[in-house]
Amino acid sequence: MPGLPTAPSPAPRSLPTAQRLLARAAAPAVGLAAGAAAGTARAGVRGLDAAARVGRVVRNALPGSGDHWRAGTRTHLAVRPLEQAGRAGGTEHLARRMAEALAEHPDVLVAYWDQGLARLVVTVTEEEAADRVLDHAAGLAERHGLVLEGAGVEETTHPADPAGVRAAVATLAADGAGIAVALTAYALRLPPSPRVVTAAVTLLRENPRSRAWLRARLGDSGMDLLLACANAAVHGAGQTPTSLVLDGVLRACQVADTVARSAAFDAVHDQLCAPDRVSLAAQGPPRPPLRVSPAQEYAAHASAGSLLGAAATLLVKHDGAEAAEAVLAGSPKAARYGPAAFHAVLSAALARTGVLVRAPQRLRQLEMAGTVVLHPSALRTEDGEADPWAEPVLDAARRAGLRVVLVDDPALEDFTGLADQVVDARRPLDDVVYEARGDEGAVLVAARVRTADEHDVLDALRAADVALALTDRDAAVVWGADILALHGLPDVWRVLTAVPAARRVGHRAQTLARSGAALSGLLVAVGESGGGRGRRSVLPGLRHAPVDAGAALALLSGMRSALGVAAARTPHPRPRVHWHELDPEEARDRLAHEPAPETGPFGGLGTRMRKAAEGVGRHPAVAPARWSYRLGRAVRGELQDPLTPVLAVGSAASAILGSVMDALLVVGALDLNALVGGIQRLRAERALSGLVAEQKQRARLVPPETEAPAGGIRTVEAGKLRPGDVIQLKTDDVVPADARLLWQEGLEVDESALTGESLPVEKQTDPTPHAPVADRRCMLFEGTTVVAGDARAIVVDTGRALWHSVADAIAILIGGNAGEVGFGILGALLSGRAPLSTRQMLMVNLFTDLFPSMAVAVTEKEGEADLGHVEEAAGVLGDPLLRQIRHRALTTCLGALTAWLIGRFTPGTARRSSTMALCGVVGTQLVQTLLDRRDSRLVQITSLGSALALVAVVQTPGISRVFGCTPLGPVAWAGVVAAIALALAGQRTLPRLERTVGRLLPV
Repeated sequence: MPGLPTAPSPAPRSLPTAQRLLARAAAPAVGLAAGAAAGTARAGVRGLDAAARVGRVVRNALPGSGDHWRAGTRTHLAVRPLEQAGRAGGTEHLARRMAEALAEHPDVLVAYWDQGLARLVVTVTEEEAADRVLDHAAGLAERHGLVLEGAGVEETTHPADPAGVRAAVATLAADGAGIAVALTAYALRLPPSPRVVTAAVTLLRENPRSRAWLRARLGDSGMDLLLACANAAVHGAGQTPTSLVLDGVLRACQVADTVARSAAFDAVHDQLCAPDRVSLAAQGPPRPPLRVSPAQEYAAHASAGSLLGAAATLLVKHDGAEAAEAVLAGSPKAARYGPAAFHAVLSAALARTGVLVRAPQRLRQLEMAGTVVLHPSALRTEDGEADPWAEPVLDAARRAGLRVVLVDDPALEDFTGLADQVVDARRPLDDVVYEARGDEGAVLVAARVRTADEHDVLDALRAADVALALTDRDAAVVWGADILALHGLPDVWRVLTAVPAARRVGHRAQTLARSGAALSGLLVAVGESGGGRGRRSVLPGLRHAPVDAGAALALLSGMRSALGVAAARTPHPRPRVHWHELDPEEARDRLAHEPAPETGPFGGLGTRMRKAAEGVGRHPAVAPARWSYRLGRAVRGELQDPLTPVLAVGSAASAILGSVMDALLVVGALDLNALVGGIQRLRAERALSGLVAEQKQRARLVPPETEAPAGGIRTVEAGKLRPGDVIQLKTDDVVPADARLLWQEGLEVDESALTGESLPVEKQTDPTPHAPVADRRCMLFEGTTVVAGDARAIVVDTGRALWHSVADAIAILIGGNAGEVGFGILGALLSGRAPLSTRQMLMVNLFTDLFPSMAVAVTEKEGEADLGHVEEAAGVLGDPLLRQIRHRALTTCLGALTAWLIGRFTPGTARRSSTMALCGVVGTQLVQTLLDRRDSRLVQITSLGSALALVAVVQTPGISRVFGCTPLGPVAWAGVVAAIALALAGQRTLPRLERTVGRLLPV
């Protein structure tokens, strides 16, 4: 009835709740959609800008486009004096006067003479006024005794030289024409040209000597165009388009590279070309000649092998065509295609990020890099402090296996431990580079030049195999450098990460070339199968399909590796802070004001997309696809074995020789083994993941003051802690991360796993300036255990800074023992008995393994990285540690063996020789330890103390006899010192020896 109270309907009452739930659920989706829309808009704008720049590059490269570089409202004019004979510097003086007059034109915004580019840089008010200004400039030039030099724009000194684009497009067009001719001739059933002609051109094209001869007479562009046209002609007439398709893919990559580099200069033009910017021309001593690459070495050997194979084929078959097939079977193009594709794609990728590659041929020297010389100007910030990127750059250099040479500087004293050599700052940098060039391997130099007066730095860049000039901030633009790093050290880091990738690509390409040549040679030896009687039974050149397949795989491998380098996730370095020297409030304030890690334009969107993809991937509906993908990756990992290519090539050879069943058995066994191994690996990983999930460490996170008291202390995974988080600790807790104490009450921590100290350490909140790790009472270290008390601390890092110390201690123990064992075996083989007795071996371990190694383990190495991830720790404890162990073992063995041999070949007893060997073993190890940690007072004391104790034991008659020794005279001690010096000198040659052995005996 109307007016009676009624119960409210549940539907209207629940409607606001449903709307709130819907809004709450839709908020993330709306945010993601908005982010995607914004990112797409930004990408669209950048895409339009890039397209406009590429269009300007194409317009400059077209015939009849004009004689000067033009991009929108900007023009570069090359000038020369009307009279060729004139006083030095006259052209520059006249050009500056001309620029001043041109700047007065109403349509000109900026006009100045760029000394580095040797161009008159003009910026007009609008693009339509460019032609009028150009005509006016021509008149001004004539009045000032100058003439506009049209040919100057073709010089390779200009970063946007259109001649490079024209040459690359011309070679690509030659390949396209050759493909069209080959397909047309085959469709019209025309007879192919003789294979002898194709073989002759291929031999001329792939042989390094013939290429060098043509380059000396025609230049790089002329040689490349001539060989490309000849190659297209013979393969087109020979109806073998496959080779031209592969060559065309490489040419397309090179065209993209040249266009990208020109467009990159257009993008950064206003940043580099400004009237107040220091611009330096490419002047100074001549650049060193290009080193012979591994691909060129292989090509030289392959050419000789092809000729020998052709001669043998001619003697056996008496057929010139078959001899030509033998030449084609040994073509080393896979070894050339892989590195060429890698460097072309890498150069284009670097250009897209704003890195200018001025000399692509110098970029190809990265594969042979052996030393990097870093000038302090490249590693310092504007205020003179160490750049946060210095540590990632040094770490990247060590990961690449480079010998790091660092110029001494007070601001970089924390990083000297990461360098292989620290040179005096008073020494000219060019002398350092010339000395480094005496070692095997190319030398890369990175420096930031401020003024033209830094002659030694400029000469050092000229003397380097690869010169990298940092042009960020107010640095000068060194146009003579090979690479201009506009972003500073991040660009240097990216280039250094490309070094190991370039080596892998070169090694893989040579393996593919050898495999293809072996199989093609076998096909040539047994003849074409199938009779080959029908016109269309066999395509011309089918017997060289393995060579083409190897070249195709090398191309794909090179491009994929280059894209991997370009897409590698950059680190987010943080400034090095001595947290133990700060008050608690200072530490909190420092962490609160630390800048957030910089992300790219798609950083946030990419993170959200990855999280969304991970969420979809965890859905049960896609479990079969997820499991198949993981299985495929596991099987692929099992196939990455040195024997896999050998077995694959062997099975293919068996099939060629007629043993198809044997080949199928080998391939089947290989695949079955990989499948079983992959399944076992997946099961092991699943079991390990379960164990890790059960053992995940937890932490008590204290909420910020803005959330307290509403949000209480909550428990989170330790891996999710970030610098600045406050954690609470109680008795029996394991410290989840490195942290600075804010408050403590009776806190005692067991740090035995870290420092070796057996007793708990009492903690405090007061700073501990200049204290070693073991005495930093205000710090908590990840992995240690709270045995008493309560505390609150602020997280400063998530990984301990002791990986380098641990690695050095392991190298002392394992490397030293390996050297002792090696010396013992060699001594026994030479003399028939062990050179050291059991008691003497105990002395060695006492003096080298006990105190020095413990001191190294508890001492923080200056300049070591704060490694917070497993992959970063692997960079220290992986290959670098194995290399460190190997070098220490060989050096120790050499020192001991030399001292022992000196004792045997000088007058004295066998016990004297044994005592000298003992002193050689201990002395060589102690000196290595002392040199590695020369800045550590604790290591100095323990090493020198062990040396003095050794001398005392040896020289005290009674004690010496107990340990099987005898006191030594001056001659014997001189022999021991000489042996140690020889061993340390030999240690410097070990990297070069390893590279030589690795090149002669590729694995």
